[in-house]
Amino acid sequence: MDPWQYLARFASNGLLIDTNLFLLYAVGLHDRSAIARFKRTNQYDGDDFDRVSNVVGRCSRLVTTPHILAEISNLTIDRAAGKDRPFLGVLLDAIRATRELHVEKDIIIEAATLPFLGFTDTSIVELAKRDGYLVLTDDLPLAAYLSGVNCAVINLNNLRSPDWLSKA
Repeated sequence: MDPWQYLARFASNGLLIDTNLFLLYAVGLHDRSAIARFKRTNQYDGDDFDRVSNVVGRCSRLVTTPHILAEISNLTIDRAAGKDRPFLGVLLDAIRATRELHVEKDIIIEAATLPFLGFTDTSIVELAKRDGYLVLTDDLPLAAYLSGVNCAVINLNNLRSPDWLSKA
């Protein structure tokens, strides 16, 4: 399904953003030029931030998981002591604006996806299946799995076409 169709169909359910794109969003909200300077977002650019912002702006709410928050902490917050991370305030504000949803560890441990997707992505899969959230990711294995089980997913790479930007 076309990303615009997914947005129109699932935007009211809420959006679950994978870890790296959540970081991109927060860093870009702080300062687009910082995207290229921050180790965890330097593979993205300002246009990628615009794409993510466009999707976020069309969704009724953002949701996250404790696992995504732990990854964000491991990638930025825990390592920020003594380092210049001026975007941390914006990141924490973005986190505050999300609704945190929990998937029980027993469900994750028993899931067939755990061995090849890991805890965080398995929690994303379980929430997408359980509650019908739209998932925004650039993780190809996660996107392919979600698509294969008929969950709503948008892969950032699909948004990079000139056609997407002309419709934005």
